[in-house]
Amino acid sequence: MGLLLSLANMILREVVGNGLLVYVTFGISLLVSAIMVLVMEDRRGLHDLISGTYVVYSR
Repeated sequence: MGLLLSLANMILREVVGNGLLVYVTFGISLLVSAIMVLVMEDRRGLHDLISGTYVVYSR
């Protein structure tokens, strides 16, 4: 089971990973992230790798 996301990691993940990176790379990072989610075994995108997070599904 994973840990809760801290405020600093949340800001890093959303602002830098999803917002700033997409803006700076003119959207290319969004495409790369989508491909990574489809191809990688752990389904982590660039925003997850940048912030060191991953999604945990509970049952």
